[in-house]
Amino acid sequence: MLLCASKGDVMPNYTVRVELEGSPTREEYADLHERMKKLGFQQTVMGVSEGKNVIVQLPTGLYYGTSEDQTNTVSSNVYKAATAVRKVVGVFVAKTETWSSRP
Repeated sequence: MLLCASKGDVMPNYTVRVELEGSPTREEYADLHERMKKLGFQQTVMGVSEGKNVIVQLPTGLYYGTSEDQTNTVSSNVYKAATAVRKVVGVFVAKTETWSSRP
């Protein structure tokens, strides 16, 4: 099954990866997920498979969303949110026009 989506939004889409270094707890990831939601990033994406809309669950620490901000600003905002949860983190942000997933 091929899942895919293309850019149709006015605001840019971003894919964000956050690594909480060490041995993060479930509570820390729950805190991170809430902080990411406030920034407009979700752990799911909407796609199309065989003509039907589907929701794809992303792996832990991977987020997708839209923002009017530039990539550097998104990265800074995500970094601030992540370091409020755990002091040592890694953050990767990419502007995303299309995506594809295969389970």
